[in-house]
Amino acid sequence: MKKIIKLSGIIAMAALLFCFIACDNSTTSPDSPNIGITVQPTTPEATADDSIGTLTPIDPVTFTVKVGGFLDNADALAVGLDISLDGVSFKGHDTRGNAVNGVKTFTVTVSYNGVQEFPSGTASIIISGLTNLPADYTDSHGTINKKVTIIDGHTTDRAIPVNAANVGEFNTYARSANGLKRHYKLTENVTLNPPQASAISNWREIGSDTGANGTFSGSFDGQGNTITGLVYNNPNAYFQGMFGCIGVSGIVKNTGLVDCSIGDDYEHNGRARTIGGIAGRSDGIVENCYTSGSVSGGNSLEVGGVVGENRGTVINCYSTCDIYHDFVVGGIVGENYSYTTINGMVINCYFTGSIEGKNTIGGIAGRNYSAIENCYSTGSFIGSGDYVGGIAGVSNGTLINCYSTGSVEGKEQVGGITGRNDKTLKDCYSTGNIKGIKDVGGIAGRNDATIETCYSLSSITGKENVGGIVGLMLDATINNCVAFNKNLTVEDSYFGSIGRITGNIFGTFTNNYAWSGMTIMDDDNPVVPVSGANLKDGVDLSKAQLKAQAEWVNAGFSFDADSPWKWTEGKMPHLFAGDACDWPDWLADI
Repeated sequence: MKKIIKLSGIIAMAALLFCFIACDNSTTSPDSPNIGITVQPTTPEATADDSIGTLTPIDPVTFTVKVGGFLDNADALAVGLDISLDGVSFKGHDTRGNAVNGVKTFTVTVSYNGVQEFPSGTASIIISGLTNLPADYTDSHGTINKKVTIIDGHTTDRAIPVNAANVGEFNTYARSANGLKRHYKLTENVTLNPPQASAISNWREIGSDTGANGTFSGSFDGQGNTITGLVYNNPNAYFQGMFGCIGVSGIVKNTGLVDCSIGDDYEHNGRARTIGGIAGRSDGIVENCYTSGSVSGGNSLEVGGVVGENRGTVINCYSTCDIYHDFVVGGIVGENYSYTTINGMVINCYFTGSIEGKNTIGGIAGRNYSAIENCYSTGSFIGSGDYVGGIAGVSNGTLINCYSTGSVEGKEQVGGITGRNDKTLKDCYSTGNIKGIKDVGGIAGRNDATIETCYSLSSITGKENVGGIVGLMLDATINNCVAFNKNLTVEDSYFGSIGRITGNIFGTFTNNYAWSGMTIMDDDNPVVPVSGANLKDGVDLSKAQLKAQAEWVNAGFSFDADSPWKWTEGKMPHLFAGDACDWPDWLADI
């Protein structure tokens, strides 16, 4: 009888132990060894449920199989493992090589492309035999099954974990045709390595409506974690951001981008269409996300701190970025888009960074064609051209329940809330200093629609059409507004168009009020207002009256439980809990 030869040693990761046993067999000649395979108990490195590991589309599983019992090391040269599992691929199972001391070692890597679903979360890898076994050996072992945990990403409850170790693989896989449809979750804070010396980016945008693979239609849940140091600069990409284009069913939520640097080189006039911190364009949902760092665009169309062009919903997001761009730029979204059934929504967002550019600049949106609600900005907004506002540069949609405390500066159509209002603006206020040349107002630089229940205490300077609420009106309406600006000034003007409510009289004024002590100057000449509820200077209110809730109710403001307005005694009217502010110093003595 021949001596039995057994495998010794520990199998890494897989916790599999294969033994070839050379033994006598009545059906073979005494000179032909009979090879059998047995599986020993798992080693301590094995998981409690005897799984060889967790397999995802971005995390392959590697394990080692040692097969012993070869009488001649060279007999193992072409021997491989007959291994299978539908929907995955194997590498290393058929490696050519001799045995060492009668043992051949296979390092097997299992990869998964995410196509086949594994709803149960587990599957069995089947080792059904050996391949290319020399003729003088007999394979008499049975089939061996080993369990593998598989996270396929096909549903949110089977989201693929993303972490510091596999974030690069995620960025690659998520851009593929399969990866764009999958669901992911960030399991820890991640800091990206800086770009290599020869590169200008350490990231590629995920999803594009111009590429072969399409938009991102899955979900990414940051779970409150952050990605730090994302650098992206590709002047040839159509959409730029952590995500290029999020589709209608796509969701990105609970994610922070810290110290990001995204967009075209401002000095070199890149050609991207839209740029945003989280996404260049979103047709889906971006929720509970924030960005810090910088976002810029050279020759792009729209740039936003969170989303460049929003066709979906951006909710509960904020940005502290410094943003540089020429045209259509906003602290949260560059453009809030609307067309037929597409209606972008920006809700419960705020911006505390700074924006510099030329035209169409807003603290929340450069251009608003749909709806902005319950938002505020506290940054500074400087434009060398037209349409600059604390909330929106141009609004042809709805602006409701918003405020701005930042300074606003531009050329024409410059306002504390919007540079130009073409639709509905209500329940808003501004407190920052505003400076422009023509059509400059505390709420809107130009109003072609309706403004109601708003107030401004901004100091405002311009050269033509300057108003405490609106600079220029054209067949428009101002109702139930209050101006208690410290001063209004027209400089170097031949026109002298200035007023406590509006700079001109081309519209309808109803039930508007203004502080009686406001300083109004046309160059160095004081202007005496003409008081009246339906006139461009509004009804006089003293300091004491301004601080009386009843007077604000008379002005059309409501402080009921279902009203957006809040009244805290000794504070100015405000919109959000915790945002009550003291009266300005020029009213502080009452």
